[in-house]
Amino acid sequence: MAVLYLSVLSLFVGFTLGDPTDWVSPDYMILQGQTSGRPASGGSDLSTAKAAVIRAAIKSGQSGPWSVVSTEKIQPPSGDVHDYLSWAPYHWPECNWCPNGKTHLVHTISGSGNDTGTPTNSFISSSSSPASTNSYNGDDPYQYFVSVPEGSDFDFHRRQAPTSTPPADLSSLPALSTLPLGETASLSQTTSAPATSDINSRTHVAQAAAKTTKASCTPSPTKSLVPSATWTTCAYVGRDGQVNSDVRSLPGPDALNSMSQACYSNAAAYAITKDALYAKKVVQLINNFYIDEATKMNPNMKFGQVVRGPGPKGIEGTFTGVLDNRGFLRVVNSVAILRMTKAPDWSAALDEGLKSWTKIYAVWLSSSAIGQMTASRPNNHGTFYKSQLAAAQYLVGSNEEAKATILDFFQKPFLDQLAVTGEQPFEAVRTRPYHYRLFNLEGLLALAKLGDYLGLDCWTMKSKYGATIQTAFDYVMNLDPKGEDKSQIYPLIPAMMAAYGDAQGTYEAFLKKNDPNYQSKVTWFNNQRGALLHAPASQSKNARAVLWSREDLPSSPTVGSTPFVCPSVFRDAEGGVVELDNGFAVTCNELEPFYRIQPPATVD
Repeated sequence: MAVLYLSVLSLFVGFTLGDPTDWVSPDYMILQGQTSGRPASGGSDLSTAKAAVIRAAIKSGQSGPWSVVSTEKIQPPSGDVHDYLSWAPYHWPECNWCPNGKTHLVHTISGSGNDTGTPTNSFISSSSSPASTNSYNGDDPYQYFVSVPEGSDFDFHRRQAPTSTPPADLSSLPALSTLPLGETASLSQTTSAPATSDINSRTHVAQAAAKTTKASCTPSPTKSLVPSATWTTCAYVGRDGQVNSDVRSLPGPDALNSMSQACYSNAAAYAITKDALYAKKVVQLINNFYIDEATKMNPNMKFGQVVRGPGPKGIEGTFTGVLDNRGFLRVVNSVAILRMTKAPDWSAALDEGLKSWTKIYAVWLSSSAIGQMTASRPNNHGTFYKSQLAAAQYLVGSNEEAKATILDFFQKPFLDQLAVTGEQPFEAVRTRPYHYRLFNLEGLLALAKLGDYLGLDCWTMKSKYGATIQTAFDYVMNLDPKGEDKSQIYPLIPAMMAAYGDAQGTYEAFLKKNDPNYQSKVTWFNNQRGALLHAPASQSKNARAVLWSREDLPSSPTVGSTPFVCPSVFRDAEGGVVELDNGFAVTCNELEPFYRIQPPATVD
C-alpha cells in the first residue's frame, strides 16, 4: 500500500482541497472502504471522488505537523507560547498624526512607512487596503473574511442597506442605519457629533463617541513608528467584511485550519484504502497539536481575534475568536474513524490524552466569559459554537449531552435564524450577505449531520416561521450574488441532495451547469445518501427537493400564520442592540424588513 501512496502522489501533486467544515458518518466511510465503485445505497460512481480524497490526503501529507507554538517575536499576551493567538480580521488602525514634519502612519501590507509630512490616516489610505478578492478557498483560514474594495457598494464608510426591497406596505418601518464607521475628518474640517442616543444605543458606532465638534490630531511619538507599534498605540476600528492583511502574519489560524483539514483527509483516505501511512499521519498531527508537551495548544481560545489597540481590550480575546476553531469538528470526525477501524497506531494513551484536552476545552467553552458570549450569538458564531461543543461532548463519550446541545440549538436560536422565505436576517445584514448566508448554512449542515449520526432528525426542524435548512438553502440558490463569488454555494449542494433528495433534478441541473466536475470532488464523496440515516431522502423513496415559488408565499405584512416577533436575543440586549461581530451590531428594527422580505427573481 505504501507503493500506492507514492505512485498516486506523483500523479496529483497540484491538487487543492476546498471543502467546507463538515461531519461525515464514520460508518459510511468504513463502508466505502469495502466497495470499489457505487455506494451501497446506490447512486453515482464514486471512484473519481475517492481519488480526490486520496489526493487531498497525499497533498496534506507533505506538510505539517502544525503547532501554534512559534519562535516568532509576536507572542500571546499571556507570554505562554502554547496559547492560541489571532487578531480580529476586520479591524484597522486609526491614527490621526499631526503634520509637524513627523512621519505619519501610512504603511502598506508589508509594513513600509511613508515619510510624506502630510496628514494621512492608515484607516482610509488606499495603500493600506488589501486587494479585493472573491475567490473561495477552503485551505485559507480567512476564506470567510473577504476584502471589500474602497468605493464599492460595500464601502466601509456606511452600513449596507438590505439587498432586497421590503414590501411596499412596510414603507413606514425605520430605514436601516447608515451611520459612519470610523470616518476621520481632515485637520481643516469640523464634524458634527452623532446624537448621544445613537452613541449610547449602538455598539457598532461606539467609536463615534470619541469625535468632537472640533477636529484634533495626535503628536507622532517618534520620527518613525514601526508598524508593530500600531498594535498598542493606535485605536482599532471596524470595517466589516474587509480583512486587514496583517492578520495572516500570525501562525495560529493557518495551523488550526491546515491541521484539521489534514486530519480529516488522511483519516478518510485510511478508511478507503486501509493504508497505515494515512492513519500514522493523523496520529502524528493530533499528537503534535494536542498532546506533546513541547508543541501542544492550550485548551482555550482566550486570545482569539484580539481587537488590537491601547488598553486592556488590546490584550484580550473576543467572542468571535471561538470561530477560528470550527475545524475541531473535523478532528473529532477523524478520531471517530480511527477508533472504529481500530487503527493500530491510535493507542489508548493517545485517546485518553485527547479526551483529557477536550474535557478542559469543553469546560472553557461552557464557563468562560468568551465562551458564554459566543454561545449567546444568534448568527454563525453561535451555530459554529454549538458544533464545537457537541463534537467535544461526543469525543469524550457524552453522547446524550451532545444530542442535548444540538437539540438546544434547533429548539432555541435556530427558531429566529430563518424567515419564512428562508432568508437569514442575521447574515443578510452583513456587508457580504451572500457569503455569510452560506457560511451559516455550512454550520447548520455540520450540526445536522452530527445530529443525524447521533440519531436525530434536524433536517425537518423548522424555525418559528416554518422554514427548514432546505428552505434557507433554496433561498440562497435563487439569489443574485451581486458581485460575490457564486462558487461558494457549490460545495454545499451535494449535502442538500443527500439529505432532501432531488427528484426534480433541480440541484443536479444547477451543478451540471455551474460546476460540471462536481462528481470528482471530495464534497461529492462526503455527501451520499448512505452517509445520512435520518434525513428525508433516507426515510422516503418519494423525497423531493422542491423550491419555493412566489405563489407559495404570503403577501400580507405578517409572516405566514406567525406574525413577526422580535428575535428572542433582543429581550435582554443592552440598549436594544445585539453585537454580531466585533464592533458590528444591529437593532430589531434593522432586521425586521428581512423577515418580511419578498422572494427574489430566480437566477440560473
